[in-house]
Amino acid sequence: MKYILLTLLAMALCFLGGRVILSFYEVYRRQHGKPPMESRRFTLLSLLCGLLLAAAVSLAYLLPYAPAEDSAQAYLAGSGTVRVEKADHGYYFDGPGEQTAVFFVPGAKVDAAAYAPLLSRIAAGGADCYLYEPPFHMAFSVTTGAEEALADYPHETWYTAGHSLGGVTASSYAIKNPAAFDGIILLAAYPTDDVPDELAVCSIYGSRDTKLDQDAYDSNKDNFPDPVDGGFFREFILEGGNHAQFGDYGDQKGDSEATISPAEQQAQTAEIILAFINGEL
Repeated sequence: MKYILLTLLAMALCFLGGRVILSFYEVYRRQHGKPPMESRRFTLLSLLCGLLLAAAVSLAYLLPYAPAEDSAQAYLAGSGTVRVEKADHGYYFDGPGEQTAVFFVPGAKVDAAAYAPLLSRIAAGGADCYLYEPPFHMAFSVTTGAEEALADYPHETWYTAGHSLGGVTASSYAIKNPAAFDGIILLAAYPTDDVPDELAVCSIYGSRDTKLDQDAYDSNKDNFPDPVDGGFFREFILEGGNHAQFGDYGDQKGDSEATISPAEQQAQTAEIILAFINGEL
């Protein structure tokens, strides 16, 4: 809901900006002896200017992103344990496991390849992974990728997972399609809607994460499954971990410096996820 309201507000501001731009143009026309525009023409041109302004602002926001480190890119070549296949909407990490898979959604404006080291660890541990690659590196919807993953890589059990905004989007899809998944894995993220009790949830974030909105996280805790009602929810705080180190894309503005390495944070994360999937928590 927050993103919908922000989008509507941005569109209204762009339309207002279009009217302002056209108003200046109308002053210029009158100064040169041109007749005033008809009201309908002025409104239509204002709308067009607003749409062009919205497109320019959107591109200016969406085009910059955090690229994956070269070391992360190397994981896309696969290894002796994990084979990596390029799919239409992402990458499939095929490890030794056959029954369980994880559908993973990247954080906002982060190169999907940055999560290859983490997903390679998970796949090597027995749970295959599908890494969704959203358009413009922003996953507001994952329907196309999720449908491809579930159809083309059939597994007995699927979990959905994501980092930051990717976790919010991944959880929303699972909440709307609970029959397709056994659980949700959240990395520095939270669900914005009630999670059905049949979906188990594992939440992981770093103790030095200052990018995660802790107030929003706490206020949305009521959305997690309630063990009293038969739901399953586990929360893990990685000591010394931060927001960015779930992936390999460097430092992130607004985050704090971690006191553990990215490799250590990802190793701990993979261990928790595999234990969660295997029912060992």
